[in-house]
Amino acid sequence: MLAYIATYLIPFFGVDLAVTNDAVLFVGFLAVIMVIYINSNMLLVNPLLTIVGYHTFEITDADGHAYSLITRRQGFEPGETIRPAQVTRYLRLEVRNDRKDRA
Repeated sequence: MLAYIATYLIPFFGVDLAVTNDAVLFVGFLAVIMVIYINSNMLLVNPLLTIVGYHTFEITDADGHAYSLITRRQGFEPGETIRPAQVTRYLRLEVRNDRKDRA
């Protein structure tokens, strides 16, 4: 994660924390990093996904294969069955359509 954050941290090296605007900006940056760290469980860290409400989890299927899952859920119950879409070999995306069909 440090290598990933470093690219965002570099512009803050010239920040003067005595200047109110700079200090507020830096504190805002730290708050965003904190939210990302907490919500991402350190998997597939992506600030944009975190900001729009997605979380990442490591899940294991019935055959014992481990995958990374991107979902809007906050968590899962042990043994819960889900049907995520396959994005790549080891990445799944849970797309839930909570709207009922109106035909």
